[in-house]
Amino acid sequence: MYYLKWFGHLGTLGSLIGIIFLIEGNENPSSFFMGFLICLAIILFIFALVYEWKLSKKKKGIYCKNEKEINAYMFRWIKKGGRVTIFTRDMSWARNDKDIKDMLLQKAINNELTIILAKNKGFTEYLEKNGANIYTYGEFGYTPNSRFTIVRTGRIDSKVAIGKEQNGKHFIEEFSSSDGYQFPIANDLAKFLIKYSQANKRGVNQNATSKQ
Repeated sequence: MYYLKWFGHLGTLGSLIGIIFLIEGNENPSSFFMGFLICLAIILFIFALVYEWKLSKKKKGIYCKNEKEINAYMFRWIKKGGRVTIFTRDMSWARNDKDIKDMLLQKAINNELTIILAKNKGFTEYLEKNGANIYTYGEFGYTPNSRFTIVRTGRIDSKVAIGKEQNGKHFIEEFSSSDGYQFPIANDLAKFLIKYSQANKRGVNQNATSKQ
């Protein structure tokens, strides 16, 4: 992908040099000025290549080899403060870790915890009784492969950590709202599933009331 960007920069360089020669044909500038413009275009081209190379080498995420490493990462991530939105399958990663369970419970008590998962049972029911907002998507009959957790939900500095299976390990990447499309999509998905879960609960309650 980065090589394609390099070719794109090369095409831009060629276009700039072409424009410079058009200027030479129309305006008759000095040879020094023409040489300066060409050198400037080449320097900018080199800077662009170096920048893209540094971006390609920049660490994009982390691999977690086992549940212990996943829990350690999640503890540091959720601990950042503010409201937290967790999109997961079943919260099984948190059930056997006392530190995470205690932190999630405190988040629930402070009304700072939202969890979106397939089915609300066990530990998440306990969190809900203590103030957590629990929403389910199991009615869709589909379990997504990706998981994500948004910290500082609703704030301008909110960020998302997206986890997925990659190369046989759990791979996690972090994105802010300014990093591209990942954060807006995750945020919109969370809002959609919350609205869906709320509408589904209202429908179930109305059906139950009509049968009485």
